Amino acid sequence: MPAQSSFRGLAAILLASVFATACNGGNPFKRQSNPVSEYQGVIDNSETYDPNKKPAIIVDADNSQFFCGNAFDVTVINDQSAKLMTFVEDNSSSYTVNVRSYLGDDFVITSETSDRPDGSEFKQIAGAKNEANVKSFQFTWKPTKADSQKDKTPVLTLRYTSSLAKQKCPTSVIRGGISLSIETSELAPLIGFAGIPQVKSLWGDKFDFVVEVSDSSSTAASPPSLGFATFKSSVNSGERPANERILDATDAVNCDRPGAKLKEGTASVWEFHCTFDTKKVKDAKANEGKGLSRQASFWFKATSARSKAESELTGQSIEIEFPAPVIQTPAATGAEPITLEGVK
Repeated sequence: MPAQSSFRGLAAILLASVFATACNGGNPFKRQSNPVSEYQGVIDNSETYDPNKKPAIIVDADNSQFFCGNAFDVTVINDQSAKLMTFVEDNSSSYTVNVRSYLGDDFVITSETSDRPDGSEFKQIAGAKNEANVKSFQFTWKPTKADSQKDKTPVLTLRYTSSLAKQKCPTSVIRGGISLSIETSELAPLIGFAGIPQVKSLWGDKFDFVVEVSDSSSTAASPPSLGFATFKSSVNSGERPANERILDATDAVNCDRPGAKLKEGTASVWEFHCTFDTKKVKDAKANEGKGLSRQASFWFKATSARSKAESELTGQSIEIEFPAPVIQTPAATGAEPITLEGVK
């Protein structure tokens, strides 16, 4: 037993010596070292929490390449397409061009003079009321016949620069083009009708209808005009009996109210509001009371204010019924004669 006790005491001494060596002679249960400085990759997060301190902002990945390719967009006001301006040769036209910037409101727009059409003008509209990142410009051009005969499509190229583009983009100048379309001056307007009765009109009737003129070259400042063409007497040629001849209804149509206006929802259709009065049809009164129907026609011609081109003669026929008179007969009882109101 004394030998066993001696062995245990020696083991305890050796174990204490090992701990003392590993801890440089210090107390192994009292840390003296700093693990933050001794071990790599350990973050010191011992800073005292401050509820009034804003957290750090995490910056997203750099998307400058995307925004530089989509730095601005263009809208052409009162045009048939957002990026297509239509002109008529030998006629001056102006379009409003709105430019919206996606790289801040500190931007400048100019036109590339090297490919801008000769004689055209591009300038900013002073005092235009827009959002901070939108600017308005006016483009004016009067293309010649030679311009319309060129193989190359004319283009208005815009140069965009901004302070943010200079910082973020590979190039400080970003370009975008608008195609320009030229129509020949021979392009003629087309005439159509709306509201014409599909049934016979009684002698004495009046009705309203609309003449629609399609003219892509006209503008609100220069709408197309509408005029009457001479009645075509040739429609009565041949062996047509006198009571079947087509009547001249030119004087029966009045289109003075209120004049041309752009049809809602369209960019090139103009409306003329008209009235037709059957009693003003030439020579119609001679058919009164004969119990027959006669055709009456009128003809229009439209002229483009810008291109000066004229439409084809376009006619419209109205069938007018002339009722036979109502014969008044005494009643069998000897009462007063029966009279139908409104019948002469």
